Amino acid sequence: GITKGKKYKNKKTVTVPYLRVANVQDGFIDISELKEIQATEEEVFKYQLQENDLLLTEGGDPDKLGRGAVWKFHIPNCIYQNHLFRVRLKNHEIIPIYLSALIGSIYGKKYFLKAAKQTTGIATINSKQLKKFPLIKPPIALQNKFAQIVEKVESIKSKYEASLTKLENLYGSLSQRAFRGELDLSRIPVDIEAKPAGVKLERHAPEVETTKQFTEKELIKILKQKSGQPFNFDDLWNKLDASSFEEQPQYDDVKK
Repeated sequence: GITKGKKYKNKKTVTVPYLRVANVQDGFIDISELKEIQATEEEVFKYQLQENDLLLTEGGDPDKLGRGAVWKFHIPNCIYQNHLFRVRLKNHEIIPIYLSALIGSIYGKKYFLKAAKQTTGIATINSKQLKKFPLIKPPIALQNKFAQIVEKVESIKSKYEASLTKLENLYGSLSQRAFRGELDLSRIPVDIEAKPAGVKLERHAPEVETTKQFTEKELIKILKQKSGQPFNFDDLWNKLDASSFEEQPQYDDVKK
């Protein structure tokens, strides 16, 4: 891959996006922070990423050896740093998703831990050791089935993560509005069964429709208790429901 900080003197360069070690995680590629670098047109052509390229880190903490993922994005002229390996399969006997999972498995990590050079807690591998990785080749049909399962799981994960992001944003918005005193929960109807303390009724008291009235201090206290915790609507409503009323229903209304 391309070397960061390289001097080009009078050579013509272009600005392109590139992948760093931080972008390549165990099982996925994080492009939330994709930086740019100067490179010649020859370097862009040489290091340009293509769909289904497998990217692996060359070193780091021993437990992170074999960390990598398959490139699935369509980012024009995106290249990669020299501390990453790019594996581009030339035949159809191995599927990239399966190979990525095999390298990242306990089987793969054991090989890299044994083959890696380790100094002061840092382990590194080179291209020769990577090329000697002992492949396990299941039937291509089985690899395809495995790839379909992985892609389906990843799709479900993405949907859940998107939903979680929306809920967290909503909770943040509600918190800010509550702190500014902009929330009015007095319009939320709460049905309760009212029964005066110490009085034994011969028949069940009818349901009395009332509304909860929260002061600003009470609401802020409730939201502060939820601060820093996963947002859950049911939990929030239960918390509100357990809070005291500012105004209680009158006994005369209950016994009617």
